[in-house]
Parts: sequence; C-alpha cells; structure tokens
Amino acid sequence: NIDLLKIDTQGHEGEVLAGAKNFLSKEKIKIIEVEFILGIAYENDLNFSQIEKYLIPNGYKLIAIDEAGNVLAHSSYQLTLIYVNQEIFKTIESIHKKNVNIKNVTGEVNYKKPFNV
Repeated sequence: NIDLLKIDTQGHEGEVLAGAKNFLSKEKIKIIEVEFILGIAYENDLNFSQIEKYLIPNGYKLIAIDEAGNVLAHSSYQLTLIYVNQEIFKTIESIHKKNVNIKNVTGEVNYKKPFNV
C-alpha cells in the first residue's frame, strides 16, 4: 500500500498513472498529489481528462485544487490536484456529516444550505 503518491513529471503524469493502473484499480494508493500545468511549459500537452480517465473509474475523488488562475495572465500556470481513494473520502464525508469542526481545517455543514460558506 502507498499512503501518498506525488506526481511531478513535467507533463508525463498520465504515463505515471497508466503505469500504476494495478495499484489504482485496487485503491492501494490513499492520496495522489498531481502537479498540473496549463499553458505552454511542455510539449506534452496534458489535460484533466488524461488524468481523470485513470482515477475516476477507480473510485478516486478530486478533493482539492491549490490555486485559482488562468493562462491568460501566465503562459504556464501550475496548480496541484489532490485525489483520494474511497476510504479517505468516506472519512472526510463522515467528518462533515457529524459536523466536526476542526479549527482551520473544517467548518460546520448546514445541510439546508450546503453551499453557503
């Protein structure tokens, strides 16, 4: 089992995920952190579907994107994507359903208005 897989392979993240397909299909990796670059940094033009075609069918959920921006302002825009397996996602879901408030981490959930912050 692998707790954290960090992928920063300069546009070849899809190839790494393809090589990890047996681990992914068995959800042997708990957390996957992917460096994702939009823009003209690399010849290998990676997009979300090339990453998610390996993760979504195997039960992984995108839970975080660390930056917000655009390629109009920057020729190459880097962000980090965090995916988790079902076990970790269910733990996160349970924390929210119990309305556990962890300072600087989680907040109380209002199920009548779940999108209010």
